Amino acid sequence: MEGRPIPPRQGISPTTAPDLCHQPPHCGEWQRQECGTVIGHQVLEARDRVQESDDALAQLQATFSAVQDAETGQRGYLLTGEDAYLDPHRDATDVIRKRLAGLQELVAGGRLSAQTVKEANDLVTRRLAVLQQTVDLMQSGRKEPALAVPLSSIGDAVIITDTAGRITFISQVAEELTGWTARQVQEQPCAKVFNIINESSRQTVESPVDKVLASGAIVGLANHTHYPQ
Repeated sequence: MEGRPIPPRQGISPTTAPDLCHQPPHCGEWQRQECGTVIGHQVLEARDRVQESDDALAQLQATFSAVQDAETGQRGYLLTGEDAYLDPHRDATDVIRKRLAGLQELVAGGRLSAQTVKEANDLVTRRLAVLQQTVDLMQSGRKEPALAVPLSSIGDAVIITDTAGRITFISQVAEELTGWTARQVQEQPCAKVFNIINESSRQTVESPVDKVLASGAIVGLANHTHYPQ
């Protein structure tokens, strides 16, 4: 867009600005006032559009925040087995359904794209299904499978053993790290699968699982511990 020089005024250096009103320099005062009114309306409309966009994003964020609340209640129930944790889980689930319906209204009003809401709806629906699956497993008395569902989806290497140190669960990341599959590690001693060594001496290091079972305390890995791949 062509620009025209603005003369210095109030200490402002000359610069070039877009010719927003599309009027020649010699246009009349009333024309300039009309042009300023139009520009003012455009600015207000742009501000309203930004505000609507911010509100729409806030509603999306609130939906995902409600999912986190549902997950918190679900985790509390899985870890303790206490039904009291199911109340915040159920409450958050109800809130999520209402917020998803509200997102559909934003699509109808042109404030969010249908694709964005569809992706959010699909993501949240899948997550709620996983949460409900773990709750159902727990209520049927199958605690270990219930715990395995969320542990399988996290990005860390996780190995779970029984009180004898035999592996009962290994996550996909741990499978990739150790080279053992979930079927292969069942009932195997953890020290056999997770056989860590000292990085300097190359000597085998005592299994942290064995230490925990012997001491009953939390144990961390020593410095320079290495897992040979």
